[in-house]
Amino acid sequence: MLKVLFLSKADRPDYLCDMIYHGLKTTEGILVEEVNTPHYMYSYYMAQSALYGKGFTMYCHLKSYPTCIPLPEMKRRVEKKYYDFVIYGSVHRFEKYYDLISAHYSKDRIITVDGEDEDRLELRFTSNSTYYKRELSVETNLVEPINFCIPESLIVENVPAKTKRVAHIVPGELSTYIFDRVEDYYRDYQTSIFGITRKKAGWDCLRHYEILLNGCIPYFID
Repeated sequence: MLKVLFLSKADRPDYLCDMIYHGLKTTEGILVEEVNTPHYMYSYYMAQSALYGKGFTMYCHLKSYPTCIPLPEMKRRVEKKYYDFVIYGSVHRFEKYYDLISAHYSKDRIITVDGEDEDRLELRFTSNSTYYKRELSVETNLVEPINFCIPESLIVENVPAKTKRVAHIVPGELSTYIFDRVEDYYRDYQTSIFGITRKKAGWDCLRHYEILLNGCIPYFID
C-alpha cells in the first residue's frame, strides 16, 4: 500500500488540487491522509450548488470517507518517514509544515503542485521538491508541466444524436448560464456539435474538458 500525505488548505474548491486529490482517492493501492479535509469532494456534502461553478464535474463524487489525522500525529509520522510521498496540492495557497517535510524527505519524495493561472514560478521550491507547474510558458529543467484532468468515469461512452449546431452556454454571458443540474448541462453539450469556449486567465480551462468529455467539439472564439 502506497502511503501519501496530501497537504492543502481545503477551504474552497481549487481545481487542479482537487483533481489530484480525487485521482489519489479513487486509485486502488493508495492510502491518502490529510490534516485538512476538502469536504466538498465527498458525496455527503450538502451544499454543492453553492460551490464555484455550481460544483459541476469535480465535486461531491467521492463515496468513501476522508482519512484526516491530528496534526501531532502527522508530524510524528513525518519524522518517522511513514509516508512514501508528501504532496502539496496547491503550494501557492498552502505551504505549512514545508520546513518539517523537507527536513525528513528527499526531493524525489516531495511533490509541490502550482495550479495557478499565472505563469509565475516559485523557484524556492525547486531545490528540494519535484515542482509541477500548470500554465507553464517557459522552457526550463527546474519544473515539470501539468494540466487539468477529469475523472475517467465521467467520459460519455455513447454520444447521442446531435440535434443542434452550437451548445447554449456562451462564456462570459451570464444570461446563458441556465443549468442548475449537471445532467442538463452535460446533455446540452452531448446534443450539440460545437461548444463555445475561450481562453480565460490561461489556456487550460475546465470547460474545455467538460465539452470534450460529452462528445462535443470545443469552438474557441478567441
